[in-house]
Amino acid sequence: MLGEDVAVTTGSVADAAATDRSGGTAADATTLRALAASDDAAVTTEGADALPYVLLEADVPEGSAQVRLVWTGSADADARLTLSVLDEDAETWTAVDTVTTASADDTVTLEAVVDASLARDGTLTAVVQHGIGWAGPDLSPREDVAEQHHADDTPRSEYDFTLAWESDTQYYNAQADIYDRQTSIHDYLLAQRDDLNLQYLVHTGDVVDWSGQQEQWLRADPTYGDLDDAGLPYGLLAGNHDVNQTTNDYTQFSQWFGAERYEDNPWWGGDHLDNRGHYDLVSAGGIDFLFVYMGWGAGDDQIAWMNDVLAAYPERIAFVNLHEYMLTTGGLGPLPQRIHDEVVATNPNVKFVLSGHYHDAYTRLDSFDDDGDGVDDRTVTSMLFDYQDLPNGGEGYLRLLHFDNDSQTIQVRTYSDYLGDYDAVHRVLDDEHQEFTIPYARAGIRAEPHRLVSDEPARRRARGREHRGLFAGARG
Repeated sequence: MLGEDVAVTTGSVADAAATDRSGGTAADATTLRALAASDDAAVTTEGADALPYVLLEADVPEGSAQVRLVWTGSADADARLTLSVLDEDAETWTAVDTVTTASADDTVTLEAVVDASLARDGTLTAVVQHGIGWAGPDLSPREDVAEQHHADDTPRSEYDFTLAWESDTQYYNAQADIYDRQTSIHDYLLAQRDDLNLQYLVHTGDVVDWSGQQEQWLRADPTYGDLDDAGLPYGLLAGNHDVNQTTNDYTQFSQWFGAERYEDNPWWGGDHLDNRGHYDLVSAGGIDFLFVYMGWGAGDDQIAWMNDVLAAYPERIAFVNLHEYMLTTGGLGPLPQRIHDEVVATNPNVKFVLSGHYHDAYTRLDSFDDDGDGVDDRTVTSMLFDYQDLPNGGEGYLRLLHFDNDSQTIQVRTYSDYLGDYDAVHRVLDDEHQEFTIPYARAGIRAEPHRLVSDEPARRRARGREHRGLFAGARG
């Protein structure tokens, strides 16, 4: 029984895979009565900027062979819920059931029969976890940043969190005399990380200018090491200058920026061919993101891998990050057109494509009829950003994407802290491609707090089932 043989703890975590749940709150008598009651009482666990969970610790009688676990409840819409059992030997969770909610009113059940040998000292530990990957804590509330770094900054009170984007930094890392433009980007992001509530950084390739020159990698490595040391979530990919362009050899890129450098990060989802492609799972502001990266020279295997990853996380807002995609006119070359047709068009969760390579800025919109009813129901925003042929390799310009849940918009801005300005107008007719607003509605974004509700649904009570909304029972 709950409170006797079964203990319940609720809480939220930044890392969905974390085995340490010591920060949770043990259920009190009132909570246990609500979980056990045959009425409409329910227990809600919320994570404002984290991922909620319900931890179950069940006493397993000696001689038991199996334990049956059942959880019934609900969550916010499009929430991935996973029932896992703690493997203390491996210090990991083993998933035994998972489900994704269709709507906030969708009642779901997770259940499994597991081997009683997983119990330690007579106790089996299981968790119902909302979400997957990483949900970084809010680093500042939007109301409390009083002094702006720059007079033209978007006021902190006007957005919830920020994503940043850099691209084609190759000249900075190739030439010692302009390397300070590269360090200025990362120094700015780290110094202003809290005030921006910076949750993630994207790099769309060409870290260096010539992959065969060791000194360029040696110059680039420490400034990305600063991001690693600070625990700032970021992802990058190989542009054409990061590989041998004759053979597509990724040896140098893998040596410096291969999977080993990143695979222990809690936001790391997995990779393809030692970080030729990879994906990250990040949640911020009540939005679950999937960042998919693919490096230079994608072929059949790389396109298939991207499609497999996107299909595995249909509930998340997906960014497809490439080096080459959009031309400066908004058109697509042969390989980008193939990726557009076979990846972007075929996966309804793809909402953004980011790219560099071509020296300019452009934004393009594509609409898709995903359900075949003759009406477009998804718009993909594709953005090109590469200012490397400005003086001094680009003058340290980067992109800032400010997400505002109140106005339901993303403010896209282009800024150089090295120059201290937002004025990087670069071979475009006007400013529409360097500073603009993306409505959440157009991007298919719905921001809502992560919420996990444990309950015993009426349909089970009416059928006289013996198990409750949160239950563990031993089997001999």
